[in-house]
Amino acid sequence: EEHQEVRRNYSAMVENIDRYVGLYLDLLEERGELENTLIIFSSDHGEMLGDHNGWSKSVPWHESASVPMVVSGPGVQKGTTCNLPTTNLDVTATFLDYAGLDIPDSMDSRSLKALLEGQTDTHRDVVLSGLNNWRLAYDGRFKYIEGYEDSPQFFDHETDLNENNNLINDANAAEDIERLKACLM
Repeated sequence: EEHQEVRRNYSAMVENIDRYVGLYLDLLEERGELENTLIIFSSDHGEMLGDHNGWSKSVPWHESASVPMVVSGPGVQKGTTCNLPTTNLDVTATFLDYAGLDIPDSMDSRSLKALLEGQTDTHRDVVLSGLNNWRLAYDGRFKYIEGYEDSPQFFDHETDLNENNNLINDANAAEDIERLKACLM
């Protein structure tokens, strides 16, 4: 019951944000600016909401570390879903690209424009994340985590999206474990 109450409250907060985003979109439309405005709606973290018996946002579990992003605007494909590894760092390069500006080589930001407009089906091979002592590498299917709990963890999201089955000692996963572990070096 406690979990359900927290989730109801969270949903109410999301509904309130949704209402205000709708008002903002109405204003853009009234001003004639909606058709030339790129809108990216995201967050800086997910939320556990009781999954893995956790309520925080600072853990490497998928619910916390994977952040949904909704994008709309000129040229952006409508009604598509993409599960490729991306990062919020890519938002900066995306805005620059849509504005017709150069993306500095020194930035660790890659434009999502070609992906959003359906011109490619690839983006990053691996995304990295970390906070305090833990680090993770994720390639869209496999996730390697170290520095969290007692030992490294490895999950296959194709068969275990909820990250309940740690495959760190699975001989069949050794190559992917080493590949992702090397990304953290």
